[in-house]
Parts: sequence; C-alpha cells; structure tokens
Amino acid sequence: MRRFSPVLGVWAACVLFFCPRADAQSPPKAAPGSEASAPTMVVAPACPIQSIPEKSTKTLEIDYFPSRPGAAIKDPHSLTLRLVFDSPYTWDKDRTVAFERQSDGSWKATVPLALRNYAIWYVRDDSTGQRDDNHRQYWDLVFCDGDGRKRSDGIRYQSEGYAGAIFSDDLRRPADYERALAILEANIDVADVRSSNLISDEWLFKFRRQSDAKSATPELVQEIQKGLSEHGDKAGYVQGTALFLINNEQAFPRTLVDQTAALAERVVPHWGAMSVLERQRAQNLKDPRERAQALGRWLANYPADPFCSYVQKQRLEIFSELGDVGAAEESFQDLQKRTPQDADLYATMASVYIRRAALGQRVDLDQALTLLAKAEANLDAAGSYAGVMYIVTLSLGDNDQKKAIINFWRGRALVEQQKWKEAEAFLEKSAPLLEGRRAWEAYLLLGRTQEQQQEWEKAKNSYLEAALRSPGSVEKFVELSLKTGTPSREAALKELAGAQKRTFDAVHYKPALVDLPVPDFTFTTATGKQITASSLRGQPAVVDLWATWCGPCVSELSGFAKLRQAHPELRVLLAAMDSTVPEIEKELRQNGFSSEDIVLVDDPNAAKFGLGGVPQTYVIDKNDRIRVVHYGALPDVVLFIESDLTALGIAAPPQTRP
Repeated sequence: MRRFSPVLGVWAACVLFFCPRADAQSPPKAAPGSEASAPTMVVAPACPIQSIPEKSTKTLEIDYFPSRPGAAIKDPHSLTLRLVFDSPYTWDKDRTVAFERQSDGSWKATVPLALRNYAIWYVRDDSTGQRDDNHRQYWDLVFCDGDGRKRSDGIRYQSEGYAGAIFSDDLRRPADYERALAILEANIDVADVRSSNLISDEWLFKFRRQSDAKSATPELVQEIQKGLSEHGDKAGYVQGTALFLINNEQAFPRTLVDQTAALAERVVPHWGAMSVLERQRAQNLKDPRERAQALGRWLANYPADPFCSYVQKQRLEIFSELGDVGAAEESFQDLQKRTPQDADLYATMASVYIRRAALGQRVDLDQALTLLAKAEANLDAAGSYAGVMYIVTLSLGDNDQKKAIINFWRGRALVEQQKWKEAEAFLEKSAPLLEGRRAWEAYLLLGRTQEQQQEWEKAKNSYLEAALRSPGSVEKFVELSLKTGTPSREAALKELAGAQKRTFDAVHYKPALVDLPVPDFTFTTATGKQITASSLRGQPAVVDLWATWCGPCVSELSGFAKLRQAHPELRVLLAAMDSTVPEIEKELRQNGFSSEDIVLVDDPNAAKFGLGGVPQTYVIDKNDRIRVVHYGALPDVVLFIESDLTALGIAAPPQTRP
C-alpha cells in the first residue's frame, strides 16, 4: 500500500503481528528442576526495554536447546533464526541470524535491536531443511517501555497474530479469536488512553468472530451499549470504542456511532472524536467529486487539525484523477505552505500536468519538469518525509526507487514535447528500476521514443520488455519483430514465450509451501449467490483478493483468464473488495470474464484470510488446505501458479505439460 492511513478500516487492521505469552511457548509444568520443565528456547532479557536510545536494550540473546524434550531439531548442523519484528507495515523487519554452537550443546543467536515493539521467530537447520516452529505457535516477545510495562503496540501485534495476521510467507498462526481476546483483556486498563487501541481491537475481534456480513448482530450492539453505560467515564474505554465504531460505521446503527463520538468528545476532548468521525464519513463517500467537496468542508471546519495536510493531499489525488487541473492547483498551493518538504507533493502536481498533456490539454510541461526537479531536490534533503502521511506518486521504498519514478515522469513529459532523445535517456534509466504497471508503461514509452528515432532493434527489445509485463504490448512487439526480420508472427510469439520462461527461471522461484486451513469464508456473487469454503472441497482452487482501484490487481486479470483456460480443473475465484459491481464488471469483461464471474468479499471475510493489502493470492489443494500464499502481484500468473501446482502434484511441470 502506498498510503499511510490515520484510521484503519477492518481489512487493513487485520494484518498486524502476533506474539504469544510465555506460557504459550513453555512445555507442560513439571516438578521444579526436572528435565521436562526445561524450555526449548530461553530469551534474555525477558522484557527488553525499548524507550529512548540511550536507555534501550541493545541486543537480544536467544538460546536453543536441542537436547530438551520439546525440541523438534535433535541433531542440528547449521541453525539459523528466522525472525520478524513488529508489523507487516514495518520497514526493514525481517532478520535471518546465525546461531553459534555452545560448549554445553546449546545454540546461541545474538540479535541487534533498534526501537521495536515485538518479535516473532522460529528456528531452522539450513543443512537439512528441518524447522522448529513450536508446533506452529512460534516463539515471540513483547518489548517493554522505560517503566518495564509491555508496550501497547507489541500487545496488539501479539493478539492480532492469533486472529490470523500474516507476518511473512512462513510466519502465520491459525486464527484463534478466543486467545487473541484473552491477550487483550489481560492488558487493558479502561481508564488509560494507552489502552484505546487494545479496546478497539477487542471489539474488532468480537465483530469478526460473530459476523459474516456487514451488519453487527443485535447482541454485539447491546454489549457495546452496556459497556458504555458501565465505563462511560473511562477515557481509554470510550476512545477505543469510538475508534472501533468510526472505523466500522457501516455495520452499526448511526445513532450509536454519533452518540459514542459525542461521548468521546466530552471524555477525551484532546482526541477530537467528531473531527475523526466527520473525516471518515467524507472519505467513505463513493463519488469522487462529492468526496472532495466533503473533505473541503472538513478542512474549513477543522483548520488546525493535525490531519489537514493528509486530507488536502487526498483532495489533490482526487482532482488529479478527475483531471481538474484548477482544483488540483489550489490544493497544491495550500499544501506547499503546509508541507513544503514533501517530495511526493511536487511529483504529484507534475504528474497532473503531464497526464492532461497526454490527453491533449494545453498545459505548461516546462513547469512540470521544474516541479520534478524540486521533488528530486527534496529527496536529497534531510527529513524530506517528516510529517508526510499520504503518498500518491512516489513509493515508500528507498530514494533510488523514488528517483526512478521521477525520471519516468520526466520521460513522459519529454515524450509529450517530442524530445525523443532526452526522453529515451530518462526512460532507459528508470525502466529497469520500476515495478508493475509503471515498468510496463516505461518500456512502452521507451519503445515509442526509439521508433521515432528509427532505432528498430532497440524498439523491438523495449516492446519485448513491455510484452513480458502486459499482454497489451504483445502486438507492438510482434510488429517490431516483423520489421526487424523475424519471419512470422508465430516465430515472434515463440520468441516472446522463450523470454517469458527465461525471465521466470531467472528469479529461481520455488514455492514456499504452507499448510493452513481454508478459513470459513462466505463470498457473494453479483446475483446474490453465496460461495462458501465448503463449496471448494475436493477441487483445487485459486482465490485472488483484489480491487478495481489497485493497478497491479487489474494487470493480473488477463493472467488469471489464461490460467483458467489452461486449467479447467482449477476453480479460480477473483474476489473483489471495496469496488462496485459496475467497476468490477468493466475490468472483468475487458479480460475475458463474464458477469457471472463477479465475486464480492466484505471486510470480515477478507480479515479471515489475514489480508494485508491487495492483491493476495491463495493456492488451495483438494484437501481444503491453503498451500501457497502470494503477497502482491505476480509477474506472470500462469507460470507462477503452474509452478505451485507442480510442487503440489496437481499439474505437470510447465515445460513438459502438453
């Protein structure tokens, strides 16, 4: 996801981390000093302090004892620690740390610490492939603040892990809502605002547990009302409950949401519950013009709110998509005063001008290039992302990625100015560093610049790169292939197929097999028919969770169409989130699907999959087990999924399959 959200909806909140308590990772109790009571894993310190840097714990020492009864790896040769810090939204979170064998037969790993809230890990023997994941419960640790109290975010990650959150391909527990709720309840202080997020999560898990629909049960509504009557003067409780209801307003009576927000405004006045509620309602409006207008009214009503820059950036994006240059310029001028250090701001306004020029509108492309230069200068300045909470055009990656995107837009601007050689130089620098749809567009534009300069062989190669990323470029590749001496269309397509296979082989993809139960989901088709988990039993399936507003998701649709054609024995479900039926139908029809293929997924059902963003793809075997999970877009849907099927014994290898 490119954007930071100040108020997470159900589907986004479901992806955060988990961390079991000490008793979950210890063997059954036995007499003190007996061998059976000795744990397989020992961690020091048990409560790492993470506060200001000079007072924080610098390293974590983790000892593994293969000789103890609970150990799964009895004769290790080369042990490594596979550890993840904090949540899926945390940058630089994965660690692989080597263990060192000790004289007493134990193995020790020393992990350097930065400021963290939580860690989860397992052990593997690289020489044999064995792993010890504590019976799929893993080991983990919630870090502490300067007072020795468990950090609130760490507790959240722990509980959300038990609710099915996904840390990485190889770190995920089976969902256990009762355990998740028990962790929260053991750490909540209803009077302390630091517990507000825990209380919000508590309601969230209860909502998911009870509902497969978008409406809460009367029993849950009554429980919330009762809780507010008992704890209506407790800051943590009121704020947490209000936060949950605002995030999930569509599932609850509007009067309950309004009354709770008004109560929070009185009990926790510094939070600004009414501002949060009104902003959320404006952001949820479907029509973009109405949404921009409502956000404008919110800005007028709350001019000092800390999220004003965030909201104005949303309006800039909306006006950009609508092609309203004048309104976009007004938002841009306001944001220049608020966040002049925001590199993404200047890149976004430049993109508005460039896209309108591509549609024939008269705009100042030299001004666009000046804005891109300002964006690059801001990237090089220290603290260029301080206070920036909404990213539209640039990425959240390193500066090389961001500069590649800036060079892509420079190339586009120069193409519109028909400065082919200059455009080619910027596109050649940016295309290899870009990903997804933007990489495809860069190679497509690069091919165009080379055609204009009659660089036919170079243009063919650029169109080949574009065709590897999107079927929409295949015909241009074929055209340039014939122009440069390829004898036939069939020969050109054979060359493309060979390049696709080489590209796939180059990533050395090996399916990371998992063994997870399919959650008890219920999807709904556009005609109202229900598709349940039980309906997939006995048949291999691929479930892709996507959305029409997600460019990489849409790019994958043609690949899923090819997959279904190549494997009629495979059930392919494309379950769309946060998208309207007309939007879904438009995208599906363009990719060879019919209206009968429209499948909708709501927030509670998406949460059951541990969704952390779209697209996410799940390969399910005949035994009702999830065996492969893909996070993000697949470069080639057919090749990757066929490799998964081959690893599961469901299909022959692609190169030998007739």
